[in-house]
Parts: sequence; structure tokens; C-alpha cells
Amino acid sequence: MRISLFFILIVLSTHSCTVRSFQQTLDKGDDYLIFGNGGGLHGTYKSYGLDKSGRIYKNENEVWKYEGKIPANSVEQSFQNIVQLGLLEKPQNSPGNRYYTLEYNREGKYQKWVWGNNPESDTSLQLMYDILQALISRK
Repeated sequence: MRISLFFILIVLSTHSCTVRSFQQTLDKGDDYLIFGNGGGLHGTYKSYGLDKSGRIYKNENEVWKYEGKIPANSVEQSFQNIVQLGLLEKPQNSPGNRYYTLEYNREGKYQKWVWGNNPESDTSLQLMYDILQALISRK
């Protein structure tokens, strides 16, 4: 148990560093979504970033690389879904062995959610994550 907790802390601290590098590539006022998953047997973490114009970035070895583009209205709808699902009022920070993350930055509002296989708040968080995964697979 001690080893897995230590490992999760290392992975999360590494992820925090990579998020900063992605944010520096955006204008200070830009809106974005970052989502990813990690942990498990190998402990790897994979994440994607979407900016408001629809550009998709993939985090590879702590470097954000451009992957393609989706329609900007799809990203706008994703921002609206987070608000309409009430996720901004439902903080979540309960990673498991396998965990998921979602970060929201829009118009000065920032929220980060971390959860394991079963989100405590409700299934809306996992639904939003699945929608984002489906969006980037269409690029």
C-alpha cells in the first residue's frame, strides 16, 4: 500500500510539471481542457489537451505535441457540457490504482478532477471523459 501511494504521488507530481509546459504554449487567457488516465500495472500516464480553437495536443514524455484538430464548436460544446452537468460544483480528488483526470480552464475558472474507476460524485464525470476521448478519436 505504501509503495502504491508513493507511486501515485510521483505520477501526479510529474503530471503537474507537464501541465505547466502545456499551459505555457497557450496565451495566458486561453481556455483549455486536459484529460488523461494512468496508473495500473505499468504506472504510465497518457493525456491530451484541447484548446478553444479545437487543436489537439498529446503529452509525450512531458512534451505537448500537436496531434490534429477538431471543430471548435465541439470544444465549445464540451465546455458547456461541463457546466450543464454541474461538474464545477462537484470537486473530485480520489485516485485509485487506475485513475483518470480532467482539467477545465475557462474564463478564469479552473477545476481539476481526479478519480478512480468509480467516481464518487456521479457518472457525469466519467461520461464527460468518454465524450472527450471520442472527440479526439475523430481527428
